[in-house]
Amino acid sequence: MKKTVFTVVLLVLLACGLLAQARNTSVNANGVAVNLINNGWALKFVNQSSSTRTVDLVIYLEGGGSQVKSFDIDSVESNKMMFLLFQGLTGSGDGSETISLDRRATGISLPTAAQISTLRAQREAAAAERERREAAERAERERREAAERSERETAERIRREAPAYLQSGTEAYQRGDYDRAIADFTRSIQGDPRNATAYNNRGAAYNGKRDWDRAITDFTEAIRLDPNYAASYRHRGFAYMQRGNFGQARADVDKALQLNPNYQNARDLSAELQRRGY
Repeated sequence: MKKTVFTVVLLVLLACGLLAQARNTSVNANGVAVNLINNGWALKFVNQSSSTRTVDLVIYLEGGGSQVKSFDIDSVESNKMMFLLFQGLTGSGDGSETISLDRRATGISLPTAAQISTLRAQREAAAAERERREAAERAERERREAAERSERETAERIRREAPAYLQSGTEAYQRGDYDRAIADFTRSIQGDPRNATAYNNRGAAYNGKRDWDRAITDFTEAIRLDPNYAASYRHRGFAYMQRGNFGQARADVDKALQLNPNYQNARDLSAELQRRGY
């Protein structure tokens, strides 16, 4: 009986030893201890050197074939390592990491010289591509910033020049040069889009060219910016009259006279409308 029990114990211990051997195969690569555990379904990496930054390993997977993996090691915090090539990363809290594999690994080894050369070429190509992309992004960012800066400078210059264009446009209008007046008033509006006078004066220049629709549009904008702008009501009333819209013309002239009862040009237009029966 004792012999039988001893034999059974011996067999159990032997089986456990064989199982442990099957479940835990170790190799040391570049100062990093690597254990194949759980019958090949996971790899355990133990960082033995805080100065080690990378380790290259060949992982043989079930079903044939092998793949060289380059692992980036982060040993800054708590001597831990980070591996981004596998999913299911879990930390053991003892300075090692266990990485679950998507299929069974049958072994690991250091890469050959040819595999290392391929890895080096891949890294250099990736670094070159990263530098090219960063350079392109930097150039695009600089181009965009330069364009935005140019736009701001142009807008600021036009804003500063707005009063001068308003004055030169007025002088051109007084000479009867309506095209030049319209161009100058437009530049003034670009620099100061809330200047009701610039819209009113451009509308007057359009009236001079008998372009009633554009004139009415400008007078309407001037009135929106300044609802008490009597001159814009009078000018728009004149444009409406020229278009044959006498009812609207009468309403605008009356509004101009309400704002300024002594407005002689509005009185004259009112008389003309009355003569035509409005």
